Amino acid sequence: MLHTFLLQPSTWDVTGSYTSMGKTLSVTGKSTIVHHEKTWIIDSFIQLENGVVLQTDYKVEPLKVSCAGVAFTASSSILGELDGNFTIQDDKIIEVYHTKDQQFTGQETMTMLDENHYISKGTLHQQGIVKSTWSLNLTKIS
Repeated sequence: MLHTFLLQPSTWDVTGSYTSMGKTLSVTGKSTIVHHEKTWIIDSFIQLENGVVLQTDYKVEPLKVSCAGVAFTASSSILGELDGNFTIQDDKIIEVYHTKDQQFTGQETMTMLDENHYISKGTLHQQGIVKSTWSLNLTKIS
């Protein structure tokens, strides 16, 4: 299975829901992936229905043919600097990350439905306590 998210330059529309402190809000957003020779860039944001924007900009090591995963660094508008990795397993891309001080950790699983659609579910934890969850639909637009 050849993943179209991450492994190919593309732009994705994002819709879904975000839950924090017992309140669920609808979200819209966009994720754009650009491949350069030495770095892949992901520019990603979601906007909550209350107007809050969560922006994350990734710098990803290009995937080597023999590897199932790649490391990344990211800058989050809410969490600050992040370290993490993407692992590819069958129809899934699994993202795990943490803040530099290890206070926040998170994971997200993107399941490929077809070459133009993914479902993404994730959680953010603060010192082991769930702070937020999300469920997103990603639709390839270019």
